[in-house]
Amino acid sequence: MLATVVMGEDLSGEALGLRLDQVRVGMTRAQVNKIIPKYKNYPKGTIINGGAQFETYWIDQRWKVTIGFEYTGVTRDKSGKALERENLGNKLISKPQLIREDMPAPHSWIPKTEQVADGKPVTRSC
Repeated sequence: MLATVVMGEDLSGEALGLRLDQVRVGMTRAQVNKIIPKYKNYPKGTIINGGAQFETYWIDQRWKVTIGFEYTGVTRDKSGKALERENLGNKLISKPQLIREDMPAPHSWIPKTEQVADGKPVTRSC
């Protein structure tokens, strides 16, 4: 049976390490997400290289993880362009790496919205 991280739970590196030990290469993204889900809607980083997708995302406010999944199971159009970035069936290709870092303050990553002359809101990066 898989353990699930409780969102907002304050975990030590040791406790997170024990949960990461449950993750095995070959598991699906859906299985991995049950053990180490993303924390709320905080930003994540994604690098896609050939048939691999590496993600770094927050587990809680003090820990993030880097995980590698295969990128071959995504839905593609006739030209071969990927129509999605994540497929719950993608398989894990590397063990997750736990990283200790304090989450940045929300104002450092939330997009700003401003009014333009025609009255339509425009979102820009900080």
